[in-house]
Amino acid sequence: MEAGLPGLIVLAAFAAIVVALFLRARSDSAIPGSHSTFAALTIIVVALHSIVDYPLRTLSIACLFSFAIAILLPPAGHRSASGVNETEE
Repeated sequence: MEAGLPGLIVLAAFAAIVVALFLRARSDSAIPGSHSTFAALTIIVVALHSIVDYPLRTLSIACLFSFAIAILLPPAGHRSASGVNETEE
């Protein structure tokens, strides 16, 4: 890895955020479970593929990766299970 230890720390933080988004999406009724599973598997496959061939900086692969992350995000104005509007926090 060219970025060294700081790059590994940023990569680990990003992975933790994606896992948190996945767990939140799985428990949220607004996002079907199959969609969040598909998004998580897409992120994993693209990340692993980027290690071996065609890095994530390739535009078409980056767009697919970004779309998969967007699937995990809650809809705008969506209320969480606690009833709090997440856009007002």
